[in-house]
Amino acid sequence: MNFYKIKKDYLDHLRQYDMKVPQHVESGKEKLYVGIVMNTKDYNYFVPLSSFDRPQQTNFVLQKNNNRRLGSLRLSFMIPVDKTDDSVLEKIDMNALEDVKYRRLLEQELKLCRQNKKKIIDRAKRVYEMGNDPDHPRYKDCIQFKALEGRTSAYQFEKTQAHINQRKKNKRKNIEL
Repeated sequence: MNFYKIKKDYLDHLRQYDMKVPQHVESGKEKLYVGIVMNTKDYNYFVPLSSFDRPQQTNFVLQKNNNRRLGSLRLSFMIPVDKTDDSVLEKIDMNALEDVKYRRLLEQELKLCRQNKKKIIDRAKRVYEMGNDPDHPRYKDCIQFKALEGRTSAYQFEKTQAHINQRKKNKRKNIEL
């Protein structure tokens, strides 16, 4: 298990289909979305970290043995991703982080994620079911998981098409010269 950063273009793409997808800019400042990637059924999901540390049905609080809460995994905002697509995700190199305090916090959170992997997966599965059941009281709190799963493939297709079109355009320019 590692931490990843999700790219803002992908967030923007998904937000077109579900306004609950987090924005990468908050109060005029660029926000870094860091999280883990896990598998739920047929899709990989990016689960964002948050400083929000109150226990809820739709999150998993990362808590040390001394009961100190470091933050949470916001399972209600987990986003379907293709883990192999570097236009969507970027693995975080912890050693490259200059802010030592932030790096230590992430290292502690990652350790807690690894220690609680089974519990996190179990909770994620329950949240996934909540988010796909319109009759569940927490449905409204969750991203529309199934609807966004199809948008993941569409994003990759659109990126590939745009790349092919750009290459054709560049080729035509070279021929005209």
